[in-house]
Formats: sequence, structure tokens, C-alpha cells
Amino acid sequence: MAESSVGSIHRLLSDPRLREGLVGPAPSLGTLRDLLQTPPPDTRHFSLVSDSEGVCVGALILAVRQDRLRWGSFEIVIDPVHQRCGYARQALERVPGLLEGLFGVSLIKIGVFEDNTAAMALYEALGYGPVERAWVFEPRRRRVVWMSNDPQAFERRRIGF
Repeated sequence: MAESSVGSIHRLLSDPRLREGLVGPAPSLGTLRDLLQTPPPDTRHFSLVSDSEGVCVGALILAVRQDRLRWGSFEIVIDPVHQRCGYARQALERVPGLLEGLFGVSLIKIGVFEDNTAAMALYEALGYGPVERAWVFEPRRRRVVWMSNDPQAFERRRIGF
């Protein structure tokens, strides 16, 4: 993340119209600047989504997670003025290669709010399938659908006693 990107990413992640689709508080400008100076080791990557003129239209945040499996995830926000123009699709088509290159992971798992039907349709068109559903209570109670590029990798195992 370049210094020139910090303000654009902060503006997008703080936009109330976009906060509806994200969980947790927006990072402060200071936090983003701190991440620029000392990025977390091998865990997060911030990137701008730009149009053909180089104008920032969104932000893509990549991360790596570890539980039973090591997997990558992403959050994407596109400025409402530029939504439905194909920028999210273009950025998300690059995600598998970016996660492989940055973190060495090919397995991807993402969460999307169930009522965000446009995002769900996009993820399905890109080959993601549902893994599980859960409730999130902030900022308000909503259902999240967890999706993966390899749903069988996250298949629930029967617990025997």
C-alpha cells in the first residue's frame, strides 16, 4: 500500500454506504498509515481498484487465515458511483493469483451477507460455492454465507463419540 493510497482506502472504508457490507469498525487513517510503515507479517495486503485512467474506484483487502486449514480471504469495496461497472469482477478475477503469489495459498473462503444478492451472484459466477451459514450481530443482525473456491475442503466432518 503506497502512501498516496492511504487517503483513498480510508475514504472508501469509512463511507457509510459501504460500511453496511463490512463487519467491524473502519480502520482509522492512523492505523492505515501504521500498516504502511510496518505491515503485519504475511497476513494482510491492501490494494486499490482503479479504472483505466488510474482513478481509485475501490479497495481490495487480502488476508490469510489459519484454522484447521490455511486459506486466503478478501474484502472488496467499490465506490457506489462505480458499482455495476465490472470493477469488482475484474479485481476478483485476480484474487487467486494474488493470494498464491503473496501468501502461497490457493484455497479461498469468503463471507458475504445473505441479503447482498448481487455479491453472491458474482461470487457464484466466479466459481465460489456455499460452505456454511452463520449469524453476525454487528452492526445489525444479519446472516452471512461463507463461500469457497473449493467448498469440499471445508466440508464439515461428523464428530463421533
